[in-house]
Amino acid sequence: MKILLVAVGKPKEKSIETLVNKYLKRSRQFTSIDKVTVKDYSGKNPVDRIKARETENIFKVLKPRDYVILLDEKGEKMNSRDFADWLDLLLRKIPGRLVFITGGAYGTDPSLQERADMLLSLSMMTFPHELCLVFIAEQIYRGLNIIEGTSYHH
Repeated sequence: MKILLVAVGKPKEKSIETLVNKYLKRSRQFTSIDKVTVKDYSGKNPVDRIKARETENIFKVLKPRDYVILLDEKGEKMNSRDFADWLDLLLRKIPGRLVFITGGAYGTDPSLQERADMLLSLSMMTFPHELCLVFIAEQIYRGLNIIEGTSYHH
């Protein structure tokens, strides 16, 4: 099973990219995990056009057998232990990749919500999309540690 993180745009802060890469590297002791960044759009484009173009780029990365989890404020909420149990189940059950998607600054086009197998909320609060990438990378690492029974989560 491979886990893939898909993010819109590269973080503007180098420290964010460093943190994400730290958790990805640590997670690789347990499973295959990688990150793909797709182009972000901004400027004078209308928000709907920005979301549509960014979503088109995300769809180019997806494969038919992927199990897609879209990070969304309206998604399901879990604590870290429940997330680990859910992750463990999917890692054993899903034949394709497990793909976590962090949309851009304006979110994603509704077509991606329709394609998603699950909407997952990281918090009831709103965060910059770049921080969401750090949070999901750390939670995946934490979940893998819970599954393996290490002392990281206490």
